[in-house]
Order: sequence, then structure tokens, then C-alpha cells
Amino acid sequence: MKHSIALKIFALAVGIIGLTVLVAITTNIEVIGLGLDVTTVARKTIPLTAKIAGLNEAGLLRRVAFERLYRQYGEPQPDTKSIAQAKENFEQNTTRFYELIGKIRESLGVLPNEVEERELIAQIRENIGRIESSFRSTVDLSLSTLAARQAGDRAKANQLLELTFREQVELQKLRSKVEETSFNLAELSAVRAEKRKSRILLSSAVTTLLAVVLGLGAAWIISHNMIKPLLALLSRTKKVQDGDLSAYVGKLPEDEIGELGEGFNLMVAELRRK
Repeated sequence: MKHSIALKIFALAVGIIGLTVLVAITTNIEVIGLGLDVTTVARKTIPLTAKIAGLNEAGLLRRVAFERLYRQYGEPQPDTKSIAQAKENFEQNTTRFYELIGKIRESLGVLPNEVEERELIAQIRENIGRIESSFRSTVDLSLSTLAARQAGDRAKANQLLELTFREQVELQKLRSKVEETSFNLAELSAVRAEKRKSRILLSSAVTTLLAVVLGLGAAWIISHNMIKPLLALLSRTKKVQDGDLSAYVGKLPEDEIGELGEGFNLMVAELRRK
């Protein structure tokens, strides 16, 4: 079976194109993965962290409103306007706290596939449940404390206030744990994205180098296989020019050069016969 020189060159071109396509596919797969990581950070991790930070803000504002009410109820002549504003802030931030808890639970509805992320999400879930329970207890104690303070029962108010502060300290610890875990989750996503970026650069460099090496190697082999028989044919031709009709071209590739060699052998044989 004869193979055309053009076919060999075409095969070389196809091989180089195939390697280029391989580089593109490998790089695109990693880029898609990187895009998914970035999307996860942008649409899930960052909003989750923002909601958890919102818990701290709502808790702090509710506590400020509570302390303002407690102080006003102890005044000989309470400022009704300040009391109304503090009550509104207390109720608004209490409601906001519960809303944020619900949104965080919704964000944590689907567990990720990665083991490390799954563990962090599980920790956040557990602590969110504890936060909700502690917050309810804190709100109940706060309302009871304010009621005792407003009624003028100082002993009961002071006792409840101490319990309220203890519960608030515990609540703050839980919020800090959740916030720290959310930061770890964001850091994990960032590290994974950075690793994927490094893999993209590495795989792109390796596959490009491989394509260059294989392409040059294939080009050299094909060109060498083409030049060698041509040089042999040229050498025999010079012998014939010098009058040596014993020149004979041996085995050549099964292509146009091989056909040229067969023609040369027939020509020399005809010259010898004549």
C-alpha cells in the first residue's frame, strides 16, 4: 500500500491540530471548574458570610435598644419618645434576627460534594440551631427584665439582668463561632480556586510543551524519512552520470519517492541493455 507524501504532511498537520484541540479542551475544563468555584463564592459563600455578619449587627442593635429601655425605665421621668424608639428598634432587630436565621438555613439547605466544605456547613448548621435557641431565651429574659424594671422590682430586675447578660455572652460566642466557620468556608473556596488556577497554568504549559515536542518530533521524522531516500537517489544518479551503470536504488518508501526510485532502476536497466 502506497502512502502519498501529501498524505503524510496532512497527517502531521492533523496531529498538531489534534494536540492543539487537546490543549484547548483540557484548559477549558479547568476554566469551567474555576468559573464554578468563583460562582460558588459569589453566589453562596459571600452572601452567607454577609447574612452571618448581619446576625451580629442585629444582635448588637437589639442589645443597645434593650439597654436604652432598661435605663429609661429606671428614670424618675422616662422619655416617652426615647422609649418608643427603643421599643421599635428592639422589635425590628429581633424580627430581623429571626429572618436572617431563616435565610441562613435556606442557604445551607444543600450540602456541597467536597468533604471539607460539607463538614464546615454541618458545623454552621449546628451552631445556627444553638444560636436560635439561645436567642429565644435571651429575648424572653430581656422582656422579663424590662417588665420587672418597669414595675419597679429592682431585685428581680437585677437578677434577671445578670441572667440576660450571661445569655448574651453565650450568644455572642456562638455567633463568633459561626462567623469564624463562614470565614474558613470562604477561605477554603478561595484556596480551591487558587489551586485550580495553578492547575490550569500547569496543564496548559505541559500540554503546549508536549504539543511542540511531539509536533517537532513528528515533523523531523517525516522530513528525515523523505530526505534520506532522496539523497540516496541523488547519489545513484551522480554515479550514472559518471558512467557507472551498476547503480541501483534499494528499498524506498512506498510513496512518490519510491515510484521515482523504481523509475530510476528501470532507466538504468534500459541503459545497460542498450
